[in-house]
Amino acid sequence: MKSNRYIYAAPLAFLMCSGVASAQTSQWCAGTLNGVIAYSNGDVAILGSWRGDWTTVCNTLTVYQGVVQPTICKSWYGALLAAQAAQLQVTIQYPSAPACNALPTADSSPAPSYLRVGGS
Repeated sequence: MKSNRYIYAAPLAFLMCSGVASAQTSQWCAGTLNGVIAYSNGDVAILGSWRGDWTTVCNTLTVYQGVVQPTICKSWYGALLAAQAAQLQVTIQYPSAPACNALPTADSSPAPSYLRVGGS
């Protein structure tokens, strides 16, 4: 009986040490925007209060990270500008990402699955 515990403990210890056990999960990042920027290459980035650094959310010219279509990005860009101007709360959901305050920045940012302006 005692040896069965080691059969399960060894793989679990390996997973914890290798980082596999700390896989990314869904994140809902909420706060206000301290900046919104659109680059000539089409990237739209935000300076969210939850991150404190610029994260790209989409691209108005090409599909971002294989997920966000340019037409969606254009509507998000307008909503983000309005949210910043009115200092409304924004919630962005990422299906697979690290903690909101540790999101990758610039064009390494994960693709969001939705954007909500206002609400709580």
